[in-house]
Amino acid sequence: MSHSRSLAALLGLALVGSVWADSSAKKAGPSVEQLIEQMGNKDFQVRDKASKALAALGKEALPELLKGRGNPDPEIRRRLDELIPPLERAVALSPKLVTLHMTN
Repeated sequence: MSHSRSLAALLGLALVGSVWADSSAKKAGPSVEQLIEQMGNKDFQVRDKASKALAALGKEALPELLKGRGNPDPEIRRRLDELIPPLERAVALSPKLVTLHMTN
């Protein structure tokens, strides 16, 4: 009985820890849209920091980056044109799950 209680407590702590980590990660920084807008800031350091943050997000940010290509700010479009091709290449070269169904 003691073993099952300790196992339940351990699972409970793991669940609480994962929920806490998810909520803190969401609050950690600006959204992709905000970072895209920051790439048009007058301050070079803000623009550079936003570009690096978007690059660090990786492939998950690609759909939002593609939407941002229509931005009227030429600086934002230029920076997106630098960020998008390597991410598209990474998506194209990433391993895909393939399932084969065979008979005989």
